Amino acid sequence: MKLFSSIKINLNKNRGLLLFFKGLPKKLAKKPLYSILTIFLFSLIWGVWLFYKYVILIEKTEPQVQENLLQIEDKAYQRILSEWQGREKKFREADLKSHLNPFSQSVD
Repeated sequence: MKLFSSIKINLNKNRGLLLFFKGLPKKLAKKPLYSILTIFLFSLIWGVWLFYKYVILIEKTEPQVQENLLQIEDKAYQRILSEWQGREKKFREADLKSHLNPFSQSVD
């Protein structure tokens, strides 16, 4: 435990605060109205924080414009284009073929 050996917490200073948080669940369980109000308060604070983070801060910041444009490699583009054309050709050939219906009754 060498990692936590340098961290020393003075519990005598924070004893009152520690006792308050330790007894908080018992106090909230005795009075359901306070429990509901506490949960509502936490959810309200969380909702305001999310709204501020994802709406207000987004509107304040300006989008960053990139100077360099998208560059496409010509060889890769031609390879993809030929692959798409080959698939389109196979698709059209499959559409023209007449297939036997396996569900129809054949008379011999």
